Amino acid sequence: MTSLWKSIKLVLEKPRVDSAKKLQNGDILLVSTDTDTMRAIKNMSGKDGFNVIEEGNRKPKVKIKNVPADYSAEFIADAIMDQNPNLKPESKDDVKPLFKCGPRNRQVVDWVVEVSPKVYSAMLNKRTFIGLISTFPRPFVSAPHCRRCLAVDHTTKNCTNDIKCHHCATTGHDKEKCNNKGDAPTCAHCGGRHTTMGKECKTWAKRIIAVQRITDYGTQPTPSNND
Repeated sequence: MTSLWKSIKLVLEKPRVDSAKKLQNGDILLVSTDTDTMRAIKNMSGKDGFNVIEEGNRKPKVKIKNVPADYSAEFIADAIMDQNPNLKPESKDDVKPLFKCGPRNRQVVDWVVEVSPKVYSAMLNKRTFIGLISTFPRPFVSAPHCRRCLAVDHTTKNCTNDIKCHHCATTGHDKEKCNNKGDAPTCAHCGGRHTTMGKECKTWAKRIIAVQRITDYGTQPTPSNND
């Protein structure tokens, strides 16, 4: 880390890196939302033994609301492809239901679906038919993070840290066992009096911007926020 920091400082006087983590294979994963810093790091590739690999473009995601709870991921993908000829998907890789999210009850759930840039441009905010319902997909943007300890440098499946409360940001208990539910929430990232990863958090906003920069939205503009 020290050697890398010194090398970056040689090409940019005041670099701004959001996070840095050494991976198990010895590589270092850097995240930066600063354009000058990103450009400087990319220009280091091939110099002083550094090999810089830039993460490729991600596919965009949409949120589909009020989907019948008994619809499977496979059914949703097939229905989107079969019932909406205007989307013109080329393969199942163009429509991938990822996970359920949001408020749930026994009748309906929300789904996040990864789509190709072409499908994204064709379906965003347009009536889309899925089985016995129609819906208007909205943009969905989120950054990798850990739902156990709330860190942003790894995902939940790779977490070895103690659990952290989603409400008070204290280590050692989850939200269900929190004794501070009567108080305003505390953000685990910036310490603000708002929910962790809420729209008010500037730290989380930077992470979202970093993801948006490497997402291919086709002909649609970059989404400003989630629905």
